[in-house]
Amino acid sequence: MAAGSCGRSGVEEGEPGEAAQAVEPAQPPEPAQPIDAKVVSEWEAAGGEYGWVRIDELGITSWQPQSEEPGPGALAGFRFEAFPAGKLAGLPQPEVPFGLYLEGCQVNDQHVKELVGFERLRILGLAINQITDEGVAQLATLKGLRSLDLTENPITSACMKHVGRLQGLQTLDLNQTPVGDDGVRQIAGLKNLWMLDLTATGITDEALKHVGKLPRLRMLYLNGLPSITDVGMAHLKACSELEFLSMDSTGITGEGLAHLAGLKKLATFGGANIMWSDAGLDALGRLKALRLLDVGGAMLGNGRLNKLADLTKLESLAVDYSMVVDEDLRALRKMKNLTELDLQGNDISDKGLEQISTLTALKILRLRNTKVSDAGLLRLTTLKNLREIDLHRTGVTTEGAAKLKEALPELEVKF
Repeated sequence: MAAGSCGRSGVEEGEPGEAAQAVEPAQPPEPAQPIDAKVVSEWEAAGGEYGWVRIDELGITSWQPQSEEPGPGALAGFRFEAFPAGKLAGLPQPEVPFGLYLEGCQVNDQHVKELVGFERLRILGLAINQITDEGVAQLATLKGLRSLDLTENPITSACMKHVGRLQGLQTLDLNQTPVGDDGVRQIAGLKNLWMLDLTATGITDEALKHVGKLPRLRMLYLNGLPSITDVGMAHLKACSELEFLSMDSTGITGEGLAHLAGLKKLATFGGANIMWSDAGLDALGRLKALRLLDVGGAMLGNGRLNKLADLTKLESLAVDYSMVVDEDLRALRKMKNLTELDLQGNDISDKGLEQISTLTALKILRLRNTKVSDAGLLRLTTLKNLREIDLHRTGVTTEGAAKLKEALPELEVKF
């Protein structure tokens, strides 16, 4: 891996180095294999539901019923509605890699003791439970774990040293856990991590020094962190594999995006509900590889939307509740690849739909809480690929919606 990418020796202290060390190839994903029917029967007798546990496209631990085709990254596994206290440890070991989905099961530290004997456990979803630092310490024995979701558990930075010992971890969700900067420091050695969610963890720019040492990081959530600023973004420029970055409701102005200009793989950026400066929007407009962008809640009127006009690879754009008016929509004319556009809550009328009518790749269009009317809808009949439109709380009548549906029979009109 070239110099300038993430990864360097000495993760506990010091600043990111000038050059990166070579990174070993990532382990290939383990294929989904069925669990032996006898084992499944005993787990079901204990209250478990057999199906698929997977890490979805957003990096989130999720559940799929057995009746569905397993998605990418799925493993056979079990879900419980209530933790089977006193039963789990006595169940037979699945002989293939598997997952457990225990979200909202009131799992506590005592229950965690029943999990630590499962050597082939790879995906563990423990969101919204009652696990403390003591319980997390016990999880450190699960050396085969690849994905761990601790969302909304009452843990602190004290337990992160144990998480840092799980060297095989590839995804880690700490959403709404107060682990803070010191907690992030202690997981900087997880060199296989490709998804990290630090939403509402109370971290500051200091933590991003350690995030910048994760060589395989592809997805990073930093939402709800007002102490993250443009200064901290400089530490992310070393993450050369970064594809997805979400920074909604942070303290940035966008100017720090200039540090990310070298991240050629960055395709998705979330920057909703932040105070964009003109310089910040200029920096955003230079991220030409972006395919998905959410800047809802920004002030993009008075021509400011035009600063994004050269993002011609965009396939999805959200500028909802952003003070956009009809004239501003001219900035979208070159975005011919757009398939999804969210304009909710803007001061847009039928005149603005003239600009939208040229975006013929559109499949989803959200116009809720705008001033469009029946007359304007006629301009959208050019959008032959349109499959969904939201017209709630507009000037459109039942008759107008019906005429649009008649012109575009495959369209779902939400009205």
